[in-house]
Amino acid sequence: MDHSRFALFIANRHISLWTNDLYRQEQEKARLKEERAKAAAQSGTETKVDDAFDGDSVEERRRQEMHDLLVQDASIVEVCIASLVKSCDKYTHMAKSRKAWLEAKLRPQWMSRDAVKQRFGLDRWKNNPNPTNDFAKRREIFERQLEAIKRALELHDDGNVHLLQGMFHEQIQTKLDSLEL
Repeated sequence: MDHSRFALFIANRHISLWTNDLYRQEQEKARLKEERAKAAAQSGTETKVDDAFDGDSVEERRRQEMHDLLVQDASIVEVCIASLVKSCDKYTHMAKSRKAWLEAKLRPQWMSRDAVKQRFGLDRWKNNPNPTNDFAKRREIFERQLEAIKRALELHDDGNVHLLQGMFHEQIQTKLDSLEL
């Protein structure tokens, strides 16, 4: 019986790890969106500097400074997005491999369970006073892990991260083109 409690503890820990990873990635996505919006706002607040003696060169210097700041911000955000994409890809790969492992582990158990259930009959199956092992408990733990991973994979949409990366590159290119150096 101690083994089943330990297995339940491990299953709950795995479920919380998957959901915590997903939550941390969602927070990272939100933070990146904020940083991108802040960088876009900073580059959009270009003010005209009036200088009586050297107006054109001051404006040109201001544009160059804005361009340099935008390029610097873009490189920082690009590194963050690349890290997020790598993290999301790693998370997806780990979740899919764990899902495949659990399904491979559960498939024979499901088949043998169904065969025994048919052989015993429904009454004897539901009212077995002396089960010989804790297969049902272990199977339920694996099934809960599998459901948690499936839910996490449904919530974790890979396309959003790659879409975010594409939109970022497009917006930065548009801003750089608008600065007209």
